[in-house]
Amino acid sequence: MDGGPIDKLTEKQRACLRLVQQHYTSKQIARELGVGVDAVDQRIKCAMKTLGVSTRAEAARLLAVPKVDSLPHASIPQTISLNLAFGWLSRFSTRIYPSRRRGRFVFWSCLAAFALGSIQFGLPLDFLLRDWSSRLHRHPASGDIVIVALQRPNPQVGEVWNRSHFARLADRLNGAGSERVAFSMLLDQTTDSESDHELAAALQRLGRRAILVAGDDILDGKRVAYLPLPEFSQNAVLSNGAAVSVLWSVRGLPYSKEVSGARLPSLAAELAGWLPQHRDPSIAARVAGLEVVPPPERWFLVDYSIDPDTVPVVNAEDILRNSFARSQIEGKVSVIARTYVADPYPRIAPVFGMRPNIYIDVLGAETLRAGPPTWIPWTLPYLAAVLVLVGSVSRRSSRFSQLVIGGSIVGLLSLPFVLKPQEYFLEVATPTLLLVFCGVGFSWVWLQRRWTQ
Repeated sequence: MDGGPIDKLTEKQRACLRLVQQHYTSKQIARELGVGVDAVDQRIKCAMKTLGVSTRAEAARLLAVPKVDSLPHASIPQTISLNLAFGWLSRFSTRIYPSRRRGRFVFWSCLAAFALGSIQFGLPLDFLLRDWSSRLHRHPASGDIVIVALQRPNPQVGEVWNRSHFARLADRLNGAGSERVAFSMLLDQTTDSESDHELAAALQRLGRRAILVAGDDILDGKRVAYLPLPEFSQNAVLSNGAAVSVLWSVRGLPYSKEVSGARLPSLAAELAGWLPQHRDPSIAARVAGLEVVPPPERWFLVDYSIDPDTVPVVNAEDILRNSFARSQIEGKVSVIARTYVADPYPRIAPVFGMRPNIYIDVLGAETLRAGPPTWIPWTLPYLAAVLVLVGSVSRRSSRFSQLVIGGSIVGLLSLPFVLKPQEYFLEVATPTLLLVFCGVGFSWVWLQRRWTQ
């Protein structure tokens, strides 16, 4: 009785198809059987013609399906069910087996990417993407914070600005209707008693609308605090000038920092009025008898799409000479600060390079006034990338996998630029590197197959 097209296959054709079932290439089959590659291709082509199929994989699948006659004791329904089951299993294994090595490759790649993401390996690349998007979405400052610039050299007052000058500046700014007056320099040392008394009196006239800076440092292995003199701090609000640096540049500023056992808001938070209720009772608020909750310990990203050149700047000499427009100061927060780089360890802004420290604090305050960026961790895009890879592995088409992975890479890299106006910071470096690595691996295997066949 005729067994069908499969019985018409020669033993040589069957041997070639069995090796095709094991995913041997024509070159590997020729080496295994000791014949030429052309002879292998001719045998497979004849077998495909005999079986009436268009691909060698389909021919190998038909050869692997067990014959119904090999189940003589099964009833007809059982035979049909088993035949369907074997056919389904054969088709399923044929589809997934070429992806088994790809599946293992994707599995270990995902594990490696997860480990790298856990140590924030891709964070520098994420910050680089944020810098590029900041350049594309440049916009001006609000103008609500004014820098009163202490420039050098100063022909009127000489090289040194003393506290008598600071007192006169505070009075002039107070008289011009400044909302608050901040001093960005440390006032922790005594000078001459007359100048100190003048500044203390000027701060008292401001009525706790003055902001002073406190700081700390490591000296001989011990943390040393630098606090304003008591006669100054009792009439002012204290802040700190700390920053969060990543790769030698300031990426963010803290909401607050602990100084001498007291948690103080950052200068940027005070300038923005972000935490007006958070006055630590152990130093500043103790004078006013305030009992409040300390500010949070987290930090926020500075929005460097704000152009620092648009921050209003008024020369301190013009203030002392009374040669300025009242509209430049009225209703705004004034910051008396040096506008030259005098710090031996200056801050470096990622987009604009080296700038006087006060500019970063002002940009931080502008960021808080507009609302700090929302940080979306790498885990969410990582899960999306894993789903893309799982979908790619489950498909037989290598071209489809390459197109899907390539489109996903482009989409992930474009997300930081799309979300920047909404102030979202999305970590996409780790999932992007995962997709690139897997995409290159898939492409390399596809090229090898094309070359061998």
